[in-house]
Amino acid sequence: QAFSYDTMESLWVYKDKLKGQSLTPIAYSYGYIYTGFWNGEDEKANYVSLSVKDENPKEKTEEKEPRWVYTAKGGFYAAGCAVTEKFVLFGKDDGERQSLGKSKIISLNKTNGKLADTLSVKGDIRSGVVYSEEEKAFYTASKSGYVYKFRMNSETGKLKSLGTYTANGSITATPVIYNGRLYVGAQKGAKGELLVLDAGTMKKIYSAETEGY
Repeated sequence: QAFSYDTMESLWVYKDKLKGQSLTPIAYSYGYIYTGFWNGEDEKANYVSLSVKDENPKEKTEEKEPRWVYTAKGGFYAAGCAVTEKFVLFGKDDGERQSLGKSKIISLNKTNGKLADTLSVKGDIRSGVVYSEEEKAFYTASKSGYVYKFRMNSETGKLKSLGTYTANGSITATPVIYNGRLYVGAQKGAKGELLVLDAGTMKKIYSAETEGY
């Protein structure tokens, strides 16, 4: 749902045709937003692009039509995207009732939603995709405990794997990049672990144990 910044009055509402939980962060770029939905481990759900424009100012809760819709089995759970000049990048659940199946990182044309490329990964991607200007690379993580580094061709949207780090347990946190290092929270048995990785080599520099995942 969209609201006026000045008055907090409703402007419009989007109701996805496949329904589902709206668990994915909303990304904004040049007048459009991008977000995903989730219906279950092995159910279909949509990722959508919506214009933020209020086409009918007289109606506060009119139903917004999407600019495009991308449907996938498994859906999108906390799968925040990265938006570039021409493409939008995000991961998906593996579509199975466990977190070790084959999944994908997806590159779509951000204007029309057409598939540009996919990169095969393992497990549910329940993390956002982040970009390092220094490395000219993207990063995300999976529930099966992998941190992925990859590159995208800015003109074609084609994806290329650059490296993987294997953690001791599940990751559902979005990595943070600072000063050449990658920070990400992971599971470690009954406890948790804050990993600090070299963003270039994808090797662990050190980690700190936490009381929870």
